[in-house]
Amino acid sequence: MTNLDKLYNSIENLKELGLPLNKETLEAVNTLEEDLIKNEIIPRLADNIEPIITKIKRPIVLVVDYIPNEDLSVRLTRKKVITDEVETKQYPLSIKEHSGRKTDRKILSSPKSRKQVFPSYIQMEQK
Repeated sequence: MTNLDKLYNSIENLKELGLPLNKETLEAVNTLEEDLIKNEIIPRLADNIEPIITKIKRPIVLVVDYIPNEDLSVRLTRKKVITDEVETKQYPLSIKEHSGRKTDRKILSSPKSRKQVFPSYIQMEQK
């Protein structure tokens, strides 16, 4: 079980027990979730993508849209992707050395919507 799984299970357990989750708790959950994604998930993605993507001989930009319970979407462009810098967080990743050279790669992460900050099962109760 990953730390991200533990976080999601903890929230589910608290909700099942009927414990109301206040705004501060939900903000802390969001921050921890983002840190876990940045520090645990994105590096694993980079490790899995790197052997495949290095076969491409030209620069490209891949944009991955992930929405739980929907098909994964990957968009490809050879042009620079313009994003709202305030909304986009950039996480530099060092890729393993290949043939004596080290390259730095970056994976951009951009929120999909302001409407849903947390997974669908984490609903903030209105009082």
